[in-house]
Amino acid sequence: MSDSLSIRHIIVGVAMFAALGATAVLQPQKAVTGGAKVTLSDMVPDSFDGWRNDQAARAVVASPDVQKTLSEVYSDILSRTYVNDRGDRVMLSIAYSGDIVRQMDVHRPEVCYPAQGFQLVRSPWNSTLAVVPGGLDTKRLVTRLGSRVEPITYWISSGESVGTKTWQRKLAKLRYGLTGQVPDGMLVRVSTIDTNAEAAFALQEAFVRSLVGSLTEADRKRLVGGTI
Repeated sequence: MSDSLSIRHIIVGVAMFAALGATAVLQPQKAVTGGAKVTLSDMVPDSFDGWRNDQAARAVVASPDVQKTLSEVYSDILSRTYVNDRGDRVMLSIAYSGDIVRQMDVHRPEVCYPAQGFQLVRSPWNSTLAVVPGGLDTKRLVTRLGSRVEPITYWISSGESVGTKTWQRKLAKLRYGLTGQVPDGMLVRVSTIDTNAEAAFALQEAFVRSLVGSLTEADRKRLVGGTI
């Protein structure tokens, strides 16, 4: 066997070994990054900083088929309407998944709201909320159903990072995959019924700031990523 042929065989062998090693490393070994079971109703308090859960109000308008799909996809779902002493109401919805990358795109508000008959008055745009050091990256949009105008703010946590773009969550999954993990995470939606979008978004930001401040350090990391 010539020297050039031997070298070529060695190169091929090393490449095959590297590929096998990468496959083994990327093979998920854990279902979630947090380890502990997530119970959203325990994680999010019923009352905090002047806000309280209005148990008589419905937080989400969802047809039975949509609700069935959500319950099949997510491990846990929380839907509440909070009210303060001034009578301001904010709707909070959190959906938790053990594999955030595969589950979230089809259930973004800009997809699921039109599926329930809403119109997009204003398409999603990026916005940073001054609720944590460095800011919280979110998306905002405005929807309408008849006379109901609903401005929405949402974000997606993936492991201990936050990003509303698909490539950001795929990158997080790859990063966790190198340690044998699959990132869990949440889609968090905050909305109000208000024809004044600017006032609605200001109220939502104040609400999120109060909510984040009420959580334990571990739960803050789950909700808004490792930014605190």
